Amino acid sequence: MSGTQLTDLFHQGGLEQVRVIPRGLFSTPFAEVILHPVPMARLLAGPLCRIDAVLEMGLRSVMRFVSWNLIAVGRKPQHPESPGQ
Repeated sequence: MSGTQLTDLFHQGGLEQVRVIPRGLFSTPFAEVILHPVPMARLLAGPLCRIDAVLEMGLRSVMRFVSWNLIAVGRKPQHPESPGQ
């Protein structure tokens, strides 16, 4: 699913101010195995998570095309109170 499709779904659900945040390029394949007994996977997971954090801050426009995950955040609209309440 693309970020645009995810945004559209959130809007259809009545949410406003929708943001889509890409997460995980290098770390995702290793993050799932952090507790795995393979020492190399455990050694790589931490540094790769830090590399991803830097990439997500500086290259957000590129990351949305190459990341493994998308996180969507939206806000429920606030309805003004009825007059007299």
